[in-house]
Amino acid sequence: MVRYWWLCGRNGSTSYPPNGRSDSYTRVMPEERKLVSILFADTVGSTALGDAHDAELVRSTMGRYFERMRAIAERHGGTVEKFIGDAIMVVFGVPRVHDDDAERAVRAGLAMRDELAELNSQLPVPLAARVGINSGEAVTDPGAGNQFLVTGDVVNVAARIQQGADIGEVLVGALTEQLTRVAIEFQPHEPVVAKGKPAPLRVFTAVRAKSAIPEQARGLPAMRAALVGRDRELKVLLGTIERAKADRAVHIVTLLGEPGVGKSRLIGEVLARLRDDIVILRGRCLPYGAGITYWPLIEILRAQTGIAAAADRAKALASLDAHLAAALPASTDLQPIRARMLVLLGLESPAVALPDVAPARVHAEIGWALRRYLEALTADRSAVIVIDDLQWAEPALVEVLDGILDRMRGVPLALICVARPELSESHPRWSVGRTNAATMTLEGLDTAETTTLISRLLDIDDLPAALRAQIATRSDGNPLFCEEFLRMLIEDGRVIFEDGRWRATPDAATVTVPETIVALLAASIDRLGPEEKRALQIASIVGERFALAEVVALAEDPSPEALDALERKGLILEDRDAGGPGAMRFKHLLVREVAYGSLSKVDRAAMHESFGEALEAQAGDRRNEFIEILAHHTERSFTLSAELRLERDVLLPRAQRAGAFALAMAERAELRGESTLMDRFVAVAERAAELADDASLRDESTFLRTRAFLAAGQFDQVRSTGVAALAAARAA
Repeated sequence: MVRYWWLCGRNGSTSYPPNGRSDSYTRVMPEERKLVSILFADTVGSTALGDAHDAELVRSTMGRYFERMRAIAERHGGTVEKFIGDAIMVVFGVPRVHDDDAERAVRAGLAMRDELAELNSQLPVPLAARVGINSGEAVTDPGAGNQFLVTGDVVNVAARIQQGADIGEVLVGALTEQLTRVAIEFQPHEPVVAKGKPAPLRVFTAVRAKSAIPEQARGLPAMRAALVGRDRELKVLLGTIERAKADRAVHIVTLLGEPGVGKSRLIGEVLARLRDDIVILRGRCLPYGAGITYWPLIEILRAQTGIAAAADRAKALASLDAHLAAALPASTDLQPIRARMLVLLGLESPAVALPDVAPARVHAEIGWALRRYLEALTADRSAVIVIDDLQWAEPALVEVLDGILDRMRGVPLALICVARPELSESHPRWSVGRTNAATMTLEGLDTAETTTLISRLLDIDDLPAALRAQIATRSDGNPLFCEEFLRMLIEDGRVIFEDGRWRATPDAATVTVPETIVALLAASIDRLGPEEKRALQIASIVGERFALAEVVALAEDPSPEALDALERKGLILEDRDAGGPGAMRFKHLLVREVAYGSLSKVDRAAMHESFGEALEAQAGDRRNEFIEILAHHTERSFTLSAELRLERDVLLPRAQRAGAFALAMAERAELRGESTLMDRFVAVAERAAELADDASLRDESTFLRTRAFLAAGQFDQVRSTGVAALAAARAA
């Protein structure tokens, strides 16, 4: 493709209104398309409840119910959009998308079911409820008071699913089940007949979560391949652990990497290679929930003390006391350490366990107890602490970890913290200026390593080379993406296990992007600041490769700093193959696809139009050099406008421009003998002529199509056009 590096002639003041016009206007936040999960919870029998009981009693009962349900929704990261009579609607994915929104929704639904059973023992009038959950694409737009209005079929279907649920049941749609089946146990359910749908809806009953806390397990866990392409990183981590032991000092490594790049897989390999004389302590930070401040430390202590998650208080106390007595030297004063451990584990409140400690000092006191504990554990052996997902750590946890790192001396301890790149934003001072501290970024695999990974995951001898190349290219070095593409092929029945081996079926020719990958990337994009996100979306309009000047020219409020931030965060890279100043490209093709898909169609149509107009104006007499790019942008603007059925004064000029460029491209394709391509462009011109009611476009389209029929000897088709004589004469 020919590249160009001009400023595109816009003053930066143009934005894109809902009606598709490109005149200037102000919008607080643009409409966006997002993958969301919708939860409807409806009380059953409320009419009879009102008939049988006093209005004030009913109001009080329903008020307590809604208060509890709202608390559950918000604890799981949901946004309560509205209360509708005796029902509640919760949206997961606004104002911010998370890569586990579907799991959050189902866990919230199950928690609502269980909470209502407990709440009924306290209510004067028992309630019954049913829950329906559905996932899919929706259009979101903030309304008055920044209330996010969510529209789309996903909302209507969620309501229908809820109506099909039994009392006390949590019923979910097919996509929700697909996105959460690793984390949630489901049972089949009879399809739900929904008004307006051509076929009954596939639904499933959510029974229970497979773990008490979110695991976010993805990929192909049963087919874990040997580690590929991580020899250098493996040596660094193992070497750090050995140095901590030899130096009897605390050494820190922070391992950064985007979701799915293989951080957990690498850490698992490291821990598997450690000797038995090394103590391994591992915990992870949680993205949401109640009581998660010290969760990694709680996980570590529970594993060391043997306290089961379901243990009652008496058993937990007995396990803690037995462990501390065995782990700490006899000369140690156990009581101060024990008291602080009780607070950490949530077995006692700070006010009771530490009555003489000011609330502001509780974190420091817990850190002191942990240091004494770790010193005892490492008296005759070294230890490794792994903290996963540090980007989600609460400030109090970071304060405790800082205290351990600052004040422990003579302790052979390696601290490995695993995090996503946004750690630099959530905790910018982490490990800055520390001795024996290093940060390592885990990059994606190269093409050869990705191909090796695909082979090791499934060992499919007859996987078509083109399909293997597709998976490798679209995964772009991300191991999880590889696994998700293969998982989707297996679930679709296009890769099957037969006679003891995996085999690709004839249907396994192409791959589409799994919703699990879309959710991961959408969550990463949604975490960007508004200016950064908008810059990324604008760049997606231009294409996989773009110039910084093009993005700035299309932006309503140009922000070069936003583009710099995108480059620092690794979402865009300098395009060295293209050359020229300001040449950039998306790091991952899938990032571009997801960013483009997050734009509303109204915005896409207007931005394609603006970009095409600006490019044509700048090209001047070199217009023909960019005819293919111009045809693409005018076609997208017209097609999206037609899909939205925009008013005629918007649609007409877009149709005429698209038709003209499509005819020009059709003629080029005809000259090159590319009949399929020519037919596609003629079809665009015909559609444009129809919607614009343009006789000239219609005649030219008919002429080109008829001439192609003549050239191919398809005389029956020529006669069917009704202008055979004219076409034959022109062709002669």
